[in-house]
Amino acid sequence: MREGIKLALTLMIICAVAGISLSFVNNLTHDRIVEQQEEGLARSLKVALPAAKYEKVGLLSLKEDPQFESVEAIWRAGEPSGLVVQVAPVGYNGNIICLVGLDSNGTIRGVAVNQHTETPGLGARVVEDSFLQQFQGKGERQAVVKDGGQIQAISGATISSRALTAGVNTALAVFEEVWR
Repeated sequence: MREGIKLALTLMIICAVAGISLSFVNNLTHDRIVEQQEEGLARSLKVALPAAKYEKVGLLSLKEDPQFESVEAIWRAGEPSGLVVQVAPVGYNGNIICLVGLDSNGTIRGVAVNQHTETPGLGARVVEDSFLQQFQGKGERQAVVKDGGQIQAISGATISSRALTAGVNTALAVFEEVWR
């Protein structure tokens, strides 16, 4: 009995020290992590739609509509004018967070993937330029070839390809709702 109490106390002390250490490291790195995320977002905004400045737009009216549930943020871009829509469609392993840049005519100017948890070597290939460039210059909703569309899905990663395509389609729907 005494052995069990001693073991439990030792384990409790080890867990407390580990927890305090993790908390300390988190406090030290939090600001740097936030800064890195903001820099990544700024780079992705420039890839989606290069503009002089971006102004965040509210989502309140869109969040009530289920078709817009994957929309996370919208920015109105200036010079050239347009919208950048951040969507998070569900892929094979989780959300694929991407930004879709649309010019004032509703034409896709760029797509940038910010974050994903797709399978390395398969679904993770949705970040490759060869896949993302298929959307550029399009102004209507798309589908992958398997579903009768024009977007060539990544071999072995149809779910991820469909998810990203659905995200782009949601961004086009947001443009129609917000811009016009």
